Amino acid sequence: MDAINKKSRWIKWNMVALALVATCNVACDKDNDTDNGTTEIKTSGFVINGLTSSETATVKYVAELPADGGTINIADGQDFVRFWATSVYDHALYIQSPDGTAGFSKMVVNADGRIVEEGIIPTINNTSAQLMIKDSETGVFQDRAVQGKISVFNPKTMQVTRTIDLTEGPVPGNIVHRYQSFYFRGNDIFAVIRGLTGEDFNTIVVHQGDINTGKYIGWTERIGDGSSPIDYYEPFGQQSIDEHGNLYIVDAGNIGGTGLPARVSKIAAGSNSIDADYKFEPAKILNPANVFLPCIYKFATIGNGKAVCVVNSETPQEAIAIVQAAGGIANLTREQINEIFYILATAASAQWCILDLNAQTVTPIGGMPKVGIFVNGTTFTHNGNIYLPTVTETETAYYRLNASSGTAVKAFNITGATLNGMYNIANNN
Repeated sequence: MDAINKKSRWIKWNMVALALVATCNVACDKDNDTDNGTTEIKTSGFVINGLTSSETATVKYVAELPADGGTINIADGQDFVRFWATSVYDHALYIQSPDGTAGFSKMVVNADGRIVEEGIIPTINNTSAQLMIKDSETGVFQDRAVQGKISVFNPKTMQVTRTIDLTEGPVPGNIVHRYQSFYFRGNDIFAVIRGLTGEDFNTIVVHQGDINTGKYIGWTERIGDGSSPIDYYEPFGQQSIDEHGNLYIVDAGNIGGTGLPARVSKIAAGSNSIDADYKFEPAKILNPANVFLPCIYKFATIGNGKAVCVVNSETPQEAIAIVQAAGGIANLTREQINEIFYILATAASAQWCILDLNAQTVTPIGGMPKVGIFVNGTTFTHNGNIYLPTVTETETAYYRLNASSGTAVKAFNITGATLNGMYNIANNN
């Protein structure tokens, strides 16, 4: 296993700054309700969260989606210090404590349409951010103060029931680390690791354990080029497993300009290891000439062996001109690299695409504008349709995808705050 590369990259911090602010801000008004679990809650509808100009989270519930071309204004939503759901199950949203204190909260929508706290799990480390629900009886989280161990809890009672000990799992450089995401398959849990303060490795390392016994099973990895750090961004919920039990571990490649392409890796049903022969690199397939940022983002399986994903399809001419003026990528100064990253992060150079996970093909979705590669928002489904967040210089909207035709139409706009996520509380994860 290769050693760590701790090189700091401007784009990563600028890219995640918005999300970190949204997940690290406490409610300005302390009138956020608390529910003891005995009141009636909404079992359908949608929760939208955004970032306000004062860098708090505004969160709003709506019972129905507007008609095509309509608008949801979230400016009058409830104000929290932070609000970012990692899991939705049995009509509840699971988030870091919305008042900014250490711990996790279970949030529900009461009969009046207000988003209230129904339960809490305290943690020691205030930056602990990963919690995932497997089913009505089982959820997991990691307190980052406890290395190599995952806590299992009951989502109904919010009580910890046992611990999964993965301390046997290898860590590149043996550094202090955290679990960045959790995937479930049967009684197994797969956990992707990163350095505690966000360090990337030049492999993607996945630890595996048994949820019921709490025992370590083994590990696997996605191998890179031996030197480039591989950037990894956790997906929402359990949208990385297909109907056959194949688990897809998706990374963003290297966003530092080395040209290492993003990859969809597969742990096939019945296997515990990443398939070394399955190397699906959508950005490289869509445009082989895009060598500076062959990145993908927002991966979600949609059935029938397919997934949706934002794929960076081109390098803007402004960025190419900087590289040419420097005489090649190897000659770029740190200032020039920062300038290029800013261009790449803000330019509409990416496309929502349908990925065929079996044939390893990439098809741009018709009817949608291009977006920035790190577009905000979360995908969700409703009435059999898939809704894709679309943020450009002129609109913040959701487009409704017809997966059969491969085309999409604009469904509605979001106004009143910077979009962070939208969740259908009738659906599980």
